[in-house]
Amino acid sequence: MIRAAACLCLCAMGLAAQSHDWMIVPGERVGPITRDSTLDSLEKDFGAENVHSEVVNSGYTIASAVVYLVSPSRALSVVWDSRAEGAHPARIVVCYRDPSLDQAIAMERQMPEIFPPRAHPWDVAKACEWKTKEGITVGATLQELEHLNGRPFIIMGFGWAQGGKVVSWNGRLLEAIQTPGLDLQLTEGRSTLEDRRKVSAYVSYSSDNSLMRAVAPKVSFMTIGFPK
Repeated sequence: MIRAAACLCLCAMGLAAQSHDWMIVPGERVGPITRDSTLDSLEKDFGAENVHSEVVNSGYTIASAVVYLVSPSRALSVVWDSRAEGAHPARIVVCYRDPSLDQAIAMERQMPEIFPPRAHPWDVAKACEWKTKEGITVGATLQELEHLNGRPFIIMGFGWAQGGKVVSWNGRLLEAIQTPGLDLQLTEGRSTLEDRRKVSAYVSYSSDNSLMRAVAPKVSFMTIGFPK
């Protein structure tokens, strides 16, 4: 009886720890995570079993924690501002996925005659649960972003590190969200190699450009920063 009561108590604590909204407020918070959060507070907010620390070595070392690792619709990558104990979030990637999977799918889309069609993780998984109050989320299309913005916006061409990044909202409704620390990057949808080549350059395009429309991009990376 005592053991059962203890179990119920622990389960209730776990549910309480994971009880939060899925709201992104650029520069301020991602759900319960703020610039003052630590690894300890992440484990308290999401449950220690849902938080995994990792170190990435890609030329330089990055310490981070991944929340909800096995659930792409909820996963977060929290990059710390240092590797010291008690470090705070520097930036957060919402609906985080293993980069190697993105690279593999990108290669497949460049050679559709060899590889069978395969959807992106954000195509097949449950829709990303993290959203801004305006409704911006991973998987959003050009047209959806235009509707939220009230006007076409400016996006960089693809094929390089910053390819597909939104660089201007043309002074319209979504302009305010960019300044506090929200970066959006889009990836081409399934399209022909010829169409992709037409927008693969260090050149900016309006989102309503017919060449950009032809590759049907969607938001693939959504990063929230915590500027000091």
